[in-house]
Amino acid sequence: MTSKKSPSDPLDQVIVDAREPDWVRALEFEGAHVASALLETGDLLGMTRDGAFVLLERKTAGDLLASIKDGRLIAQAARMREVTQWAYLVVTESLYPGRFGQVIYQVNGARSVLGGLRETAWKWAAVQGALTTVQDLGVGVVWCGGDEQFGATARWLFERDRSPVAAPRRPPADLDERIELLCALPGVGPERARALLRDCGSVGWALYALTEMAAGKRKSVAGIGPATRLAVRRILGLQDGETLLPLEEP
Repeated sequence: MTSKKSPSDPLDQVIVDAREPDWVRALEFEGAHVASALLETGDLLGMTRDGAFVLLERKTAGDLLASIKDGRLIAQAARMREVTQWAYLVVTESLYPGRFGQVIYQVNGARSVLGGLRETAWKWAAVQGALTTVQDLGVGVVWCGGDEQFGATARWLFERDRSPVAAPRRPPADLDERIELLCALPGVGPERARALLRDCGSVGWALYALTEMAAGKRKSVAGIGPATRLAVRRILGLQDGETLLPLEEP
């Protein structure tokens, strides 16, 4: 499957996983050559003319919940992030919180007196926690309103501007150099950086709290979970068994 290319087309090639249904493999992307092959991870891999790889994982609400239950979702997100920084989980059905904290979702294409809504035994907080972990790993979560919108959503993700985002300027007095250093790490904003410095006493011990997977209570900080620690360890190049340990107590 091919499309006529133009020098101005941002997309060069799209590979669709061969296990995807026919309608996904039949999607067309203007200006791009589209092929079907077995992908090790993800469902669509777009290669742009500026050299970026954009990887998409498509899930219905049922697929999403099943992959959370059996642990596949976090493993998939980690593998996708290893392939490219431009990785996205695209959910094609909407989830809603019920009155009692349970998850309700809209079934794709369903027609019923209830509008295709299906109630589950899942807790809303549990599903949101799993999706937050996916985003902590560096995989964006994108929602689209059904299968009929998946093609347009995929095209938007493939073709969107990926130039660096300029951080808003902040008053010099707002952040000192220690906070700015910690804010450069994934999952750490100004408030969390201040909490780290308050609880740990120094940048060195803050880095220990951000990278030590078995951090003791003395150096534990609320809000720093395993996903954040894994992301920071990856950025700092720490191998399994390696630890950043300050030489002196704060």
